[in-house]
Parts: sequence; C-alpha cells; structure tokens
Amino acid sequence: MEYNSVRDKMIIPEYGRNIQKLVLHARTIDDLEYRQAYVEKIIDLIYLLNPQTKNVMDYKNKLWQQVFKIAEYDLDGVTIPNGGVPTRESEAPRPPTMPYPPMNKRLRHYGLYVQTLVQKAVEMEDGPVKVGFISNIGSFMKMAYQNWNSKHSVSDDMIRDDLRRLSSNKLDVPADLDIDLHSSTIKKSHRAMTIQKTNNNKNKGRNKNKNNRNKYRR
Repeated sequence: MEYNSVRDKMIIPEYGRNIQKLVLHARTIDDLEYRQAYVEKIIDLIYLLNPQTKNVMDYKNKLWQQVFKIAEYDLDGVTIPNGGVPTRESEAPRPPTMPYPPMNKRLRHYGLYVQTLVQKAVEMEDGPVKVGFISNIGSFMKMAYQNWNSKHSVSDDMIRDDLRRLSSNKLDVPADLDIDLHSSTIKKSHRAMTIQKTNNNKNKGRNKNKNNRNKYRR
C-alpha cells in the first residue's frame, strides 16, 4: 500500500495527484507532436473539472502556466496557444509570509489588546494618570474574566497578580488599587456582553424547542 508520505510532493494540490501524474508522464513522451497533444488534453481535462472557473478572464493561459509549473518547466517542444513558453522566471513572485503577532504565552486568555495596554502602562510616567490607567486595565480584565469564566470567582488580588505577571514585574501595582467596574465605558461593555450572552442562551433554548417540535411532528 502506498502512503502519501512516500509519494512525490504535490506542486498544486487543488488539481489532485492524478493530474500531477499525467503531467509528469508527459515529460517522458519522446514524440514532440504527441507530447503537445497530450498536454492539450490535460488542459481540457482540468478545464472540465473546474466548470466554475470558465468565466474567469484568461483562465486557460493560467492553466498552461500551472501545468508547466507542475512539470517543473521541463516540457521541451510544448508551446502554449499564444506561442510563448512559460519559464520559472515568469512566475508571479510569492508574497512574503505574514508573521504571527508577538504574544506573551502567559495568561493568553486576556488577549493581545490587554497585553498591549499593559506594555503601554509600563512606559508611562509614574503618577495619578498611570494609576488610573492601570485601574481601568484591571477593571476590564476582571470584567472579561467574569464573563467568560462565570463558574469561577475572581478576586482583586488575582487581577493584581496577573497585572504584575503580564508586565514581567515591571509594573508597580498598588496593593490597594481599585479594580471595581467603576468606569462608565467598562460598565456599558460589561452590560452589553451580559445582554448578548443572555440572548444567545435564549436563542439556543428556542432552537432546541423548535427542533424538538419538528422531531415529534415527524
């Protein structure tokens, strides 16, 4: 039995392994006229297997480019309808890989934005503005924890410890820091999330009852 792990790497996976085998077989054909006709049949086959793309402008030229790519540009004697021969240099440049945003592995349940706010607080000058900013961050953390971990209680001491851990102990968190949900913005956000959660539970109940009624009707 042949496993995919021992097979050749798929150049363009969406066309399937059989198409790739056909293209690779075309490279072994010595008769150039027959090779040209064979590759043209492969193009027609791919075209039939993807009917949703028939309205795409210049689609067949794209297919020729991709067949040559699967063959690693080793199709001597084969030309495309416009008379050219695709080369490796004619490939569209591959865009650079997008890196994942850096994120502290600790306390990931608070999210990247909280970590960004904590780093911003670390860079601020000491004073009442910084303390108020830290207090708002703590209030948001407490609100988020209560919404997504409703079965577990959260204390102010726990939030203070998490603030210190998120800042790698660079943030001076006062022991008497007010972490109540005092901010009007925090309160509105907390209220909105609570209402949304309640509505979601109601919708789940309605859908369950509806499914039960449909079940009995059958």
